[in-house]
Amino acid sequence: MLVAIDTLGKVRGASDGRRNAYEVDVAAMNELQNLFRDRAVGLVIVHHARKESSDDFLASVSGTYGITGSVDTIVVVRRKRNEAFGTIHVTGRDVADEEISARFDELAWTAAPAALAEGTFERSEIYRVIEEHGPIFPKAIGDLLGLERTSVAHMVNTLVAKGAVVRATGGYEVARVSVDDE
Repeated sequence: MLVAIDTLGKVRGASDGRRNAYEVDVAAMNELQNLFRDRAVGLVIVHHARKESSDDFLASVSGTYGITGSVDTIVVVRRKRNEAFGTIHVTGRDVADEEISARFDELAWTAAPAALAEGTFERSEIYRVIEEHGPIFPKAIGDLLGLERTSVAHMVNTLVAKGAVVRATGGYEVARVSVDDE
């Protein structure tokens, strides 16, 4: 069974003024964990991120380190509003640290090349055109998107250098990854 709390602010009590913010955050997390500790239930708590960016994704979690220090696993989704590509950061006590480049499609996500999560909107649009129409050359991409061939060629070269796109007969196409069993 899974219980999702959306959002933490809806179930967290107000501070009584005697404790600092860190202590309030730790107490809130402990209370929620204690409710489910001896039950076969997964608990997901949705919380918000700060608007400013930080190199450390844990620092982007709104509140104090009492929140991130008190829970077992932290998952932070970073994506610019209305953009298809972003990054999912994961860390925790019983999981390996991960930074997953992702493509968000309505309510689902799939792994995506890192060059897209860290790139510009134009780069992700070029990738989308290559994915839909490839193999395709930069001039044809530029014609479809209304961009100059030289700027498209530069962004395609960046995608090639990052391993997201490969040169093929008839133009460029999305790089396909396969894992061979030994």
